[in-house]
Amino acid sequence: MKKICKTLSIILVAVMFGAFAMPMTAVTADATPRFSADQTFNGTGTPTDATEYIYCDSSVVVEDVIRYATAPSYGNSNNSISNACSPMAGANICGFYDRWSDNLIPNYTTGMANGSSFMYISMGSLPPIQTLVVDLYNAMGTNVGGGGTTQSGFENGLASYASSKGYGTSFQSIKTSSTTVDLNALRTAIYNDKVAVISLTNYNLVYSITNYDGYVEVTKDNYSVGHMMMVYGYKTIAYYSGGNNFRTDTYLYVSTGYNSGMRAQVLLGSNLNIIESDIVYIG
Repeated sequence: MKKICKTLSIILVAVMFGAFAMPMTAVTADATPRFSADQTFNGTGTPTDATEYIYCDSSVVVEDVIRYATAPSYGNSNNSISNACSPMAGANICGFYDRWSDNLIPNYTTGMANGSSFMYISMGSLPPIQTLVVDLYNAMGTNVGGGGTTQSGFENGLASYASSKGYGTSFQSIKTSSTTVDLNALRTAIYNDKVAVISLTNYNLVYSITNYDGYVEVTKDNYSVGHMMMVYGYKTIAYYSGGNNFRTDTYLYVSTGYNSGMRAQVLLGSNLNIIESDIVYIG
């Protein structure tokens, strides 16, 4: 049943009275690789500055596929758990679908209507979100038999959690290589109110793309550690010099899963080793 947005007073009630639920039974962990990057606790890896300066006459946004610029991007404030990027990715996905799948996150209002659009609330410190993270952490078998979460642990744990709330879960792979994904499938999913997840053992994070006279600065870090993030859109930019299109880049919009709850972008084809990427649907 489609969720009817509640008033802000209900959000305040959730802050004051939300309680942590009992942990779910852990799944059995299986083979590597594991996805473990946190930004405050352990597992982040050391970022390497990979800022680029693209010298060009002009740049043109060819495509900007995004429905909700405020897509959920929660942070983990529970310092008793670590390597929690997979539970955080799952929490962001649950937050996205809680708009339609009523009570997927108990005692929580995922957002509110803003004119003809919808605004998600990314307040990961709220008790219902922290309860969700702990539930997913246990359901996914995070840190059982090693640091982090396996791909199957993520999928089985997310499906188990959704089932406990009365909903089904599906995964559709969109990985086309170790450095890119099927953009046609991703575009269709985004415009049909779906999100994706990406699992990597090398990745980059782009924090800003700034145009200057004669060049574009892409502020970026590279990481060499397993990580998992929710994907909620992408943008393609073409660069021109002397009237010639000499470079075209595609950036995924991601909720980082870091404890800060920040959003960023991932440049496809650059310092990437994609293990899996799926369209994820809960409903």
